[in-house]
Amino acid sequence: MSAVNNRRELEALRDADKLRRKAGLAVVARARRQTTTIGVALGREREAGHDVILQDVLDFAGEAVTTDARGRLTPTRSDSIYRRISFLTTGGVREVDTWSSREATLISVYRNAVKAYEEGLDPTGEGILGFRGMRAGGYEFETDLAKVNAWLRTGDRELLREEGS
Repeated sequence: MSAVNNRRELEALRDADKLRRKAGLAVVARARRQTTTIGVALGREREAGHDVILQDVLDFAGEAVTTDARGRLTPTRSDSIYRRISFLTTGGVREVDTWSSREATLISVYRNAVKAYEEGLDPTGEGILGFRGMRAGGYEFETDLAKVNAWLRTGDRELLREEGS
């Protein structure tokens, strides 16, 4: 598989390859979050019920993988793999194109904060408020809790279930 460099190429993938790509990126994200090897992260993704193999990681997230001094596959600190991610902005839900794993992670942390707020795990919205004045993909994160509440009453819950990093 070749790298996906933009939305057109992402949309051109077969559905099965989109799932493989998402799974491969999830392994890299887990390895970074848990500061572990790709092999350990792969095993944990499988334990969590995800259908993923090493080839998915190499095919779709290979630039985010390196080999350490012991010969183990490890994630790079960051990457420039194309991702399309949606999040709640001051102008409503927006999809952004990003080639930055750091920006994708920032958006994912925000989305998780919205989900925690919705589920009552962060009743004061402190996680959301921490994004005040911050931007991603040219858009400002929505941090007005009254507007977040309004969106939660009427918005598309799929946003809170998608993977982002």
